[in-house]
Amino acid sequence: MSHPPWASPGRGHFLLGPPGTGVSCTTGLAAQVLQLLLCVHTLLLTDSTAAEDLTPFGIIMGDLWAISWVILGFMPALLGAVTIQEQSTETILLPKGDSVTLGCTYVLEPFETGALDIEWSLMNPDSTGLDKVILTYMDNAVVSKAPQSLMNRLSFRSADPSQGDASITITFLEVGDSGTFQCKVKKNPGVASRKVTLVVQASPSNPQCYIEGDHTKGSDVVLKCKSSEGTPPLTYRWEKIAGPSNPVTPVLNMAPINGDLLIKNLSEPYTGAYQCTVGNRVGSGTCVVDLSISSGEKDVTH
Repeated sequence: MSHPPWASPGRGHFLLGPPGTGVSCTTGLAAQVLQLLLCVHTLLLTDSTAAEDLTPFGIIMGDLWAISWVILGFMPALLGAVTIQEQSTETILLPKGDSVTLGCTYVLEPFETGALDIEWSLMNPDSTGLDKVILTYMDNAVVSKAPQSLMNRLSFRSADPSQGDASITITFLEVGDSGTFQCKVKKNPGVASRKVTLVVQASPSNPQCYIEGDHTKGSDVVLKCKSSEGTPPLTYRWEKIAGPSNPVTPVLNMAPINGDLLIKNLSEPYTGAYQCTVGNRVGSGTCVVDLSISSGEKDVTH
């Protein structure tokens, strides 16, 4: 296959221009197109006679002159100026009282010329409403705009967010901190963002165990288990941890929902220690109750 005198064959190597101009460019496979455009532009700047040349070569180079200016003008936007390294969305589930870091590390391209602007917002659940800006970095200064309940617990992880780390830390988490947070990094001509959904739940408090009903033989009793704190849904589980083996498994009378365990026709084999465990997605608590058959004696709880 023959090649024009101004295009030298070979992988990634181009000799551009009429014989004698000597404009040569070498490009790697990943950047051939971009570097070829730059090479064409360089050739046109060094060979101003090409635009006046009415030969086929001159006409082609004149067209390339105009095209190269257009493409080079859009090049920064095509390449992307800001890259956030974490995935674009994330969900974090934590218990009340913990601390969390919402990651937002970024890389800037060298051709950027604008001022760096970092903005963290709490997204409005109503898509028609406005988001709440809670923390910013601009003009080399950190400004907190968070509500008073959050302001003293919120900060950038890095002492200097301009060095590629716009992550934030929230300490002593509250259930009310739950929401979707957006990190936005802007530096002309680029902008990038990511969203982190934070779910904060209260762990169940240690429940109280007690018994309702007559403890006499043959009666029905209900073992009760209640936790005063904890983000629903709460689940309850009973198990016998001491005493004789039960002849029949007690009926879980709504135990998974409200902690009630029904024991019908109380007899000696049912006596012993029962443990209730209440839990949700972030924690659990336990209590123990001793069941006995007696007359006028109170049950013992722990």
